[in-house]
Amino acid sequence: MKFSSNKYSYFSDLNTTYQIVNTNIVHWPGEYDVKASAQALLRLRTFYYFNIDKAINGVLFDDHCQPLNPSQVLKIIRIAIDNNLLNEARLWCEALLRRLPFTSYQDENINELAIHRFLAAIYNQAGMHKKAADILLQLTQSGHSEVDQEYEFYKTSINETDEKQNIALTKEEYDNHYKQLCRENRKSPQEYSKLYCFSSVTSIPYYNAKVEIANLQPKILLFHDVISETEAAFLRQEGSKKVFIISE
Repeated sequence: MKFSSNKYSYFSDLNTTYQIVNTNIVHWPGEYDVKASAQALLRLRTFYYFNIDKAINGVLFDDHCQPLNPSQVLKIIRIAIDNNLLNEARLWCEALLRRLPFTSYQDENINELAIHRFLAAIYNQAGMHKKAADILLQLTQSGHSEVDQEYEFYKTSINETDEKQNIALTKEEYDNHYKQLCRENRKSPQEYSKLYCFSSVTSIPYYNAKVEIANLQPKILLFHDVISETEAAFLRQEGSKKVFIISE
């Protein structure tokens, strides 16, 4: 194979750049780093319920970042399965299927067939064997023997009297009041009608503070204007005078 001088120079520069980068970067991300990042993203997702499709496209909480390629999304799906977050794994799988037709990412092992097999495996692990078999039914004529074998396995696992209707959520996937407060979810008019403010005595004689009931369950109180910056400066000044007098 012959290269022109320009091409040779390009590859030479590329090799030099790689050597410089490889020397300066002490720690390249490894499997542990990738796994930890995927777990962190899943925790963020199960806490704040951000839009998965937008996240894959590189939009997270209205901030733009690098889009995830199909290989990275599959890594997240695998980590979710390993942590028994099967509903999350399903949601990421379905989002990847929606995204796949619009990506230029090239990998012969990552295609619609492979993702459908992942999705079927998730349903099977969740005890929804019929759903798993139904997903692969339309793919049994694709000429892939492994798909036919998986379909038959899921089909023989069907137990009509004990089939799960939905994927069971883990405690990490459940919503709760704490998550809602952190997400600052809007309250209904009925909830707002039960919230009010009142005046409360403080440790400072003759000084009351405004107290706001921000949430009923769990109960959260916000204390407003406990002391202003001007009053704090005045008290510091008065305190320093008394200290000065005593020292004399």
